[in-house]
Amino acid sequence: MQTDVLARNPVHQSLLSGVNRHYAIDRVFHDSAFFKKHTTLIKSLLMENEISNMPKRQYMVAHVMLEIMLDRMLLKHEKKIGEKFYSLLEQVDAAQLENTLVRCGTNQKIIDILLVKLQRFIHYRYLLTYTENESLIYALHRIYIQINPDSNINPGVKDDNFIRLEKCIQQSDLNLKDEYHLIFDDIKLKLDK
Repeated sequence: MQTDVLARNPVHQSLLSGVNRHYAIDRVFHDSAFFKKHTTLIKSLLMENEISNMPKRQYMVAHVMLEIMLDRMLLKHEKKIGEKFYSLLEQVDAAQLENTLVRCGTNQKIIDILLVKLQRFIHYRYLLTYTENESLIYALHRIYIQINPDSNINPGVKDDNFIRLEKCIQQSDLNLKDEYHLIFDDIKLKLDK
């Protein structure tokens, strides 16, 4: 990577700084007692409710579900955060982003896919729908299909698995409702040292 060249350009530096901050936040989050506790709780809920169309990689499903549930908590309790998030994403200069990725040595095919997905993500504002159980389940199913392509999931079908997964979401809502903000406080405290 041409970090010396990137460091001289403030736009590139800003993007790299954001990426590095994201990695730092992920490290704190994944090492936290909060993450371990709630991932274990969600995995237990998935197993207890016998979600038969997602039998593999239960830990990964619990991990992803926790992250989506935290997004849901923020969207439910901090009403303007979702729109602010998308407003910031809309300000990203795609040409500058592409230029930065090229300078980092990213394959052009991957860059093209990323830019299309980013535009779709901004256009459809998927995160804002996570407050609705049906949308959250659909998102979980789509993610599961990506990590386990040979699954028998049919996203959007309201079968027994859908109902069981909805129970897991409702229980996770209760488990996180009074605690979700603690992880954000913890991350801020650890990164602002």
